[in-house]
Amino acid sequence: MSSSICAIIPTYNRMHMLRECVDSVLAQTRAIDQIMVVNDGSTDDTEAVVRSYGDRIVLINKENGGKASALNLALAQCTSDYVWICDDDDIAAPDGIEHLATALDSDDILDCAFGICVWFHDENGKRIYSNPASIARNGETNLKILLLEEMLTSLNAMLVRRTSYAKAGPFREDLIRSQDYDMLIKLMRNAKIKYVPKPVYYLRQHEGIRGATADAFSAKENTRKWQEYDRKIFSWVRQEFLLEEFTPTFALGWGHAATKRAAMTQRACIFARREMWKDAIDDFIEAEKLCSRPATPEELQLAEHVVVRTVLFPKTAVFTDPEWIEGMHACFRANRYSRSIIIAGCRPFVWRARVMFQSGNLAGGIRIMRALVGILGIKGTCSRLLSSILR
Repeated sequence: MSSSICAIIPTYNRMHMLRECVDSVLAQTRAIDQIMVVNDGSTDDTEAVVRSYGDRIVLINKENGGKASALNLALAQCTSDYVWICDDDDIAAPDGIEHLATALDSDDILDCAFGICVWFHDENGKRIYSNPASIARNGETNLKILLLEEMLTSLNAMLVRRTSYAKAGPFREDLIRSQDYDMLIKLMRNAKIKYVPKPVYYLRQHEGIRGATADAFSAKENTRKWQEYDRKIFSWVRQEFLLEEFTPTFALGWGHAATKRAAMTQRACIFARREMWKDAIDDFIEAEKLCSRPATPEELQLAEHVVVRTVLFPKTAVFTDPEWIEGMHACFRANRYSRSIIIAGCRPFVWRARVMFQSGNLAGGIRIMRALVGILGIKGTCSRLLSSILR
């Protein structure tokens, strides 16, 4: 007998998008046994939309408290084997859950399975889909490391055993944003996971209001809010995770000291991705004390990767931040290992500055070059420029 599935849809003032979401869940090729819609204190006609489905939907009404509180309430009432959490403004792929449920059904030890999320937006009456993002990075196969570097999937594209949610604990209700990311990290920390390379969920890009009544914000503030709440999550990660949990795949079997240094470098890069620069720079400096041998090509490539992903794209705001420049300069001067890491991380700066100059963005190019001088000094910057030219 196949396992039962419960879909949970928390919603707040999204009646104009909710119906399309619910319809996509009802249309799954693998039948959903129960659909719970948690109305988180909506002031529009959300309740009427849900009631129009009759007994096909379980409606739970509550006072507005945010997505996390809505999910905690629904999970407490859920009795199905598998749980699928869906956002009210998105759309499920018709056969997405069938792929994930098949993976869980075939392996009793598996805790969760996840697939591909695809972004889309509506423009001039047409639906435009983005290309699915790759979860691969420099040969790294450890999904938990990749997840710590960035939110490589969404709960919308994940099917989870209900018992795994019970082990992970409740959603953090102090997180108005990034509560999904926090739960993903807790779920995947000790779980057996399977990646199913099939589209499962379509994430809608739109200009609607986010958050809850206590902390509502516009789409323009989305990135800033994500960064704000992500830092809360990673403050907990730094306290609770052992250093060995950050060990990159390439360093397994290197020997205790070298592996430990690689783990600290990986942790530094993860915190740099969150723009928690003090934690990152402290780790880069401390890594030298763990192993005296020169930085390996894999460690240097890791540092370059995080700079490209964090500093250069999509913004260059840190280039005018004196605290960041001073911290990077201190790291550059601290010891041989951190110096080589910073040099590797600064390689893309020259390329980015050159692109800006060629495109006519003189001010942007000058900002990057000033930052580079602040980090490497004049001599170090000239060396980087020469190396770039010779390449």
